Amino acid sequence: MKNFLYLLIIFTALGLIINVSPELKDILGLSPAPCSKPITYSIGTLDSRFGVTSQQLIYDIESASKVWNDVLDKTLIKYDANSRLKVNFIYDYRQQATAQQKEIDNVITSSKADYNVLKVRYESLMKQYTVNKTALETKYRTLQQSGDATQAEIDSYNRDRDTFNQSVHTLNSAANQLNALAKKLNINVNAYNAVGASAGEQFNEGEYVEDIDGKRINIYEFKNENQLVRVMEHEFGHALGLDHVNDPGAVMYYLNEGTNSKLTTSDIDELNVICNIK
Repeated sequence: MKNFLYLLIIFTALGLIINVSPELKDILGLSPAPCSKPITYSIGTLDSRFGVTSQQLIYDIESASKVWNDVLDKTLIKYDANSRLKVNFIYDYRQQATAQQKEIDNVITSSKADYNVLKVRYESLMKQYTVNKTALETKYRTLQQSGDATQAEIDSYNRDRDTFNQSVHTLNSAANQLNALAKKLNINVNAYNAVGASAGEQFNEGEYVEDIDGKRINIYEFKNENQLVRVMEHEFGHALGLDHVNDPGAVMYYLNEGTNSKLTTSDIDELNVICNIK
């Protein structure tokens, strides 16, 4: 009888451990060892304006996960349609500006006529930028001084800010295209300067979020499949627990501006720390 009671207690305890929440497992020290269990993901929100299918995204995202899986020769990240970690594709001013720049790229050829057309467009965008910047700054100061702005006023400001950020990104893209075309045509002109910060916030193509609502990866912009793969590599790094590194060529560099899709020594060293590999 005593042995039976011991067995009953043991099996009851095992049942509690199996059904306990992941958060409580962390507190009790019952979570699996780092990198011993794959992180799973699934496709969440997909705005049709990105113009890609779920299947194509799964293929591209698997390419990103393979970069991390190959470095340790084990499955660190894998697709699971039922995973709670969702990869969301959220269409806002960033992808809209990218789409507009694609239209410009499609019509521009290496000719003086194209240069002149783009120059007029750039100058028009710059004038509009100056007007919008002044209006947005004025609106912001008004909200700050009032001290009791309504939610409607705040929402209105946020909409204007997003529209302004889109115009900044479009202006910068036009400036880069104009400079490249001028150089190609050997036109002796002053460089067209891209506007610096867009309304004071850093431009992000994607982000890994972990809060009370759970874990998710939000993707906001990509120009092509290669860029999408690299952005996903970066966000998967965060999902694995990696912080940013100080190597500008690394996938985990904080600006996420490079074109390299292979992990650098800095990336791998950071992964080894997370996975307790010495």
